[in-house]
Amino acid sequence: MQGLGKMEVKKANVVFLVSSLRGGGSAHDFFMLSPVLLKHAKNRYLFSLSGLDKRQGGDKEKIFFLDWRSWLDYPYAVIRLARFILRNRINLVYSTSRCVNLVSYAACRLSGRPVRMVMEEITQPRLRYSLESSFSGWIWQILMAKFYPKADLVFCNSESTREELIRWYGCSKERVKLVKNPIPVSDIERRVKGPSDGRTQAYRPYFITANRIVRGKGYEELLTAYALIREKSKCRLMIAGDGPLFGRIKKLAVRLGILEDVLFLGWVDDVVPFYKDATAFITASYCEGLSNSLLEAMAAGVPVVSTRSTSWIEDFEKKGACISVPVGDSAALSKAMIMIASDETLRRRLIDNGFKVVAGFREEESAAERDLLLKGVLEDFA
Repeated sequence: MQGLGKMEVKKANVVFLVSSLRGGGSAHDFFMLSPVLLKHAKNRYLFSLSGLDKRQGGDKEKIFFLDWRSWLDYPYAVIRLARFILRNRINLVYSTSRCVNLVSYAACRLSGRPVRMVMEEITQPRLRYSLESSFSGWIWQILMAKFYPKADLVFCNSESTREELIRWYGCSKERVKLVKNPIPVSDIERRVKGPSDGRTQAYRPYFITANRIVRGKGYEELLTAYALIREKSKCRLMIAGDGPLFGRIKKLAVRLGILEDVLFLGWVDDVVPFYKDATAFITASYCEGLSNSLLEAMAAGVPVVSTRSTSWIEDFEKKGACISVPVGDSAALSKAMIMIASDETLRRRLIDNGFKVVAGFREEESAAERDLLLKGVLEDFA
């Protein structure tokens, strides 16, 4: 990758592969970075691993669903994508997250074409394995040590994830690049000044969280923490998101006796209007690279309480931009929620410092970083 600033780059046939088009960091990154991909693409094709969440809009004739429902569908997904790569003379496959990267690697190899592979890893793998069975974690470590070193470029959004990919999975330092989350800061700042969602007016004051309801997001600890402070705080709890554990988490709210004060919004296309009246944004995740929802809350002027699920959180706390608590500690989380709800001076300080922090994550800067790196990958494709 030499002479990045001066080279002339050919237009490529590009596949962008995501796990889902409904929420999650990978879908967010695709829609934020679409202009960058279009800049380098003669033809761009979007593949979604899951066909259960087909959404309208976009260049629909170039959106494909691999209809993945279980690991039994893995061979079909790989073969279908490999055939597509071969027939359409694909030059670059850009894939996001662990199982998606595995499908990408296998399909590129099966196709026999000299395809450039760019992958994203947005969480710390070894932390994620702690949430799974020891056998599953062991299998994934073997697989990741196989396919990540073969990528032409690996993007990650935290230094701890970058170090892990290099140390534990054999990736080259030159190929693992730290890039910041692409956050539409200016757009969020503009939209949060608009009218509130009607539901927020009647629900104030409230805490809010916005995350997929899946393993590792800490919803059990969050509801337990809220149950501990329910009698001490006037704030209710608003949850924006859905996922396979939605029913189980709602049943937990019933068992804890807090359901009447917890509003499950389900899937929300645009959560920004709900941030406008929020007392604080709360996340209890076990492992993250860096949460887009957290950064978007900062951009919307909402103070943040977070578990130390990534190295970024400790850095943010040192800058006075959030309150952090240990992962899995409901008691500590409940104390932080009470503190932030009752101290307006603290909230104002966190908001002001949050604005300063999130200014470094503007989507324009992230796009420029990836643009330069993609030029290097594509400079000599066949």
